Amino acid sequence: MMYRARLAACLLGLFSALAEAEALVLSQLSERPKKDFIELRPMANYAARALGQDGVSEGRVKLFKNFDDLCQAIKQGEVNWVTETALMAARLHSECDAIPIAIKWKKNQSQYSSVIYTRKDSGLNSLADLKGKVMALESEFSFSAFYLSRQAFADQGIQLQKLARPNSPVDTDKVGYIFSRNEKNNVLLVLKSIAAAGAVNDGDWKDPKILSASDREQLLIIHQSSAYPRSFELVSAKLAKPIQQALQQLLLSMDPDQQGNILSRYERAKGFAAISQAEIDTLKAIAHNYRGWQ
Repeated sequence: MMYRARLAACLLGLFSALAEAEALVLSQLSERPKKDFIELRPMANYAARALGQDGVSEGRVKLFKNFDDLCQAIKQGEVNWVTETALMAARLHSECDAIPIAIKWKKNQSQYSSVIYTRKDSGLNSLADLKGKVMALESEFSFSAFYLSRQAFADQGIQLQKLARPNSPVDTDKVGYIFSRNEKNNVLLVLKSIAAAGAVNDGDWKDPKILSASDREQLLIIHQSSAYPRSFELVSAKLAKPIQQALQQLLLSMDPDQQGNILSRYERAKGFAAISQAEIDTLKAIAHNYRGWQ
């Protein structure tokens, strides 16, 4: 009888522990879900194993096509952890109560900048020269190839005009834009003179897989922005504070010599750095500027 009572107590304790344990859900806005899932899943699994003693039962990846759905999931605690570049990180922090916990060296870069370029033979040598023309931006989620490009024009008092297609008419005092959806398409649209200008980040500009040396010789940089942190890790305010802290400590302690395989599979990350108040203030400024465009 005593044995049964002890067994029942042990089982009750086990079920209680399982009930308290929870999945750690890593997320991102994605237009290429298959690729992004493959890149995020190993890190989600690694973090879940490392945080098992903190009450994490498993790692999951959940991707979203639009910002509003991701924001709602963060607010409700359905998503615990997000990895995003500065524009989406700024909006998630401002609009969805997401908490920045680290900077990620994505694609081996701690910082990056935006590059706006044209064909050398186009005769277009400045942002003002693009009035009445069409340029290719990457996507509305992109910090380097959307936000920073748009801000560069705004700083010069030039308005952008979203177009349905490359041959749509453009107001003579504005710069029309279309979305290329990825870096290779962005370059191709300019090389083929479908778009008069394009925008990529400086890492993509130097990447021979995206832009060959011979193709780069045909192009001219007409604007380059200041450098910004490459990417951010954020958590939901709904995530238990001990797990927030444990996750932050785990990320900051990752060593390329020890966890290089996991890091390289996580969007070619080199590691993580602590986030400063100045960088949080930068996110707030980005969110403020973005709201001013709406």
